[in-house]
Amino acid sequence: MKNKSWIQIVGFLLFIVIIPLGSYYYLKRGYDYRKKAMENMQNLGPLPNMDFTTIDGRKVVADSLQGRMVIASAMSLARKDEAKEFGELMVKLSDQFEETGRLVLLSFGTNPQSDDQAALKAFAQQYDLLNKPLVYWIPADSSGMDRVVDQLYFPESNNEGYPYFALCDTSQIVQKHYPINDMEAIREMVTYTAMFLPLKPRKKVVFKRETEK
Repeated sequence: MKNKSWIQIVGFLLFIVIIPLGSYYYLKRGYDYRKKAMENMQNLGPLPNMDFTTIDGRKVVADSLQGRMVIASAMSLARKDEAKEFGELMVKLSDQFEETGRLVLLSFGTNPQSDDQAALKAFAQQYDLLNKPLVYWIPADSSGMDRVVDQLYFPESNNEGYPYFALCDTSQIVQKHYPINDMEAIREMVTYTAMFLPLKPRKKVVFKRETEK
């Protein structure tokens, strides 16, 4: 009987003290991490006014990106090594966030050595990313690419090969750049994307009356 009382006391203390303290610790830790992530954002400026057509015929306008996060990029496909690394990263990002419905991978591509649209389409097909709903491939010539680089606030060093991702929030503000060849930076980008990504709306459950079944 005495042992049973001790067990009840320990269980009671666990319920009213230990579990709440543990919950508070993990909630506080999550809050601190999110706060730190917010402080790391740089608010570089808004995305340019969108009015583009993808290589598969989809229109990209500001309204189509409303309420969605964007990871934008600009890539010269003539730079083979960087293009390969970029393609592999795009596959991983597509696979990880495909089901969310709240992220757009917006990729501008150029190839000075051939037709830009044909080259970008071949590149997308090579990585099986041509018909992915969240991936938007937009061809650009050299002058168009220079404008994109400026409008995405990429660093000057980016002008040679465009090896960056630009993370944009749901307000279409470019928040931070991530070099494609820095895996630690890419992991941070993925973590922050998952953290701030809006939840996909759930379908409402409709209960039918007995006579409607």
